[in-house]
Amino acid sequence: MKQSYETERLLLLPAAQPQAQMVADYYCRNKAFFEPFDPQREPNFFTAEYQRRLLVQDEENRERAAGFRFYIVPKEQPGQIIGMVALNNVVWGSFCSCFLGYKLDEDWLRQGWMDGLTVREDSLVLEGRGSGSYVSM
Repeated sequence: MKQSYETERLLLLPAAQPQAQMVADYYCRNKAFFEPFDPQREPNFFTAEYQRRLLVQDEENRERAAGFRFYIVPKEQPGQIIGMVALNNVVWGSFCSCFLGYKLDEDWLRQGWMDGLTVREDSLVLEGRGSGSYVSM
């Protein structure tokens, strides 16, 4: 898998341990906004060390082709994560399916950032699976 993917305005970064502090910052900035939608979080969830452990799991899922998480970074602010999109519980073979999850930073809503992004991620995952593979959504 590539180190990053680009759209016209965004970088999509596959989840990786070096992003731990940026991910922790993203969740801290959006703690109140995500609270009604996310499960209840322990205080240590918002630390870089806790996020590093989750990123290890994301890397393992990617290696097994069982899940793919990407962090969304605007090109004009490459040090700030503004969202994430993920394919989870990926099933390959004749049933080809997955769950799609995504979220965006409260301050970046309603600006067209997610337009076309989920279609783009779907094609990124398939890039590594060979011809004839597809994910049904």
